[in-house]
Amino acid sequence: MSFIVGQLQQIGMVALIMGCAVGGTVGILKLIKRFAPGKDFPQDLISKKLEEERKREND
Repeated sequence: MSFIVGQLQQIGMVALIMGCAVGGTVGILKLIKRFAPGKDFPQDLISKKLEEERKREND
């Protein structure tokens, strides 16, 4: 019986760690969005080029 309890404790810890990781990621993204200039997240050069190509194809 103690084996099952140990396994449940480990699963609980994994769920707790995953929850903290998700919460931290969301918090960091909110901070970036709050302090980044403009309304959007800053994009790297590759993302900008892909977005420009997509706009050209749609026109």
